[in-house]
Amino acid sequence: MHLDTPADPGEQVEVVAAAGVRDDAQEVTQLKELLLVHLDMISQQQDLIMAKDRQIRALKTEKEAVSVAHSDCWCIVRRLL
Repeated sequence: MHLDTPADPGEQVEVVAAAGVRDDAQEVTQLKELLLVHLDMISQQQDLIMAKDRQIRALKTEKEAVSVAHSDCWCIVRRLL
């Protein structure tokens, strides 16, 4: 008989149940860590999206200003012709 194996079958069930509880607790811990990693990734993606949105708005504003300046230039050229 091994020293680490309980002699009583009832004790064996308790040992297996305790191991199952440890496995469940470890799984819960791992799932929590995975959730936190995903939340961090979502936060980073949200920050990136917001930065890109600001960049798009700035480029649209710049495009509009260039378009107005271009139109003004053509008006001046037409008057000169």
